[in-house]
Amino acid sequence: MNSISHDREARNTAAFANAYTLSYHFANTFLSQEFKEKYLGITREIKASLRNRIQNVDWMSETTKSTLGSG
Repeated sequence: MNSISHDREARNTAAFANAYTLSYHFANTFLSQEFKEKYLGITREIKASLRNRIQNVDWMSETTKSTLGSG
């Protein structure tokens, strides 16, 4: 990796960290607990649906299914 690639990687890492920090602060400052719980529930439902779909495909190995479906 050359120095330009290192610089780009460092900028990308810093940009991600800043975006995450700002998003976290925004959510904790401006979003109600009810809003957070609602969307956490939706996220859990999506994950459960995807987990179910993964378990029902016939082209994927059981090892891969168990790895993907555990998160």
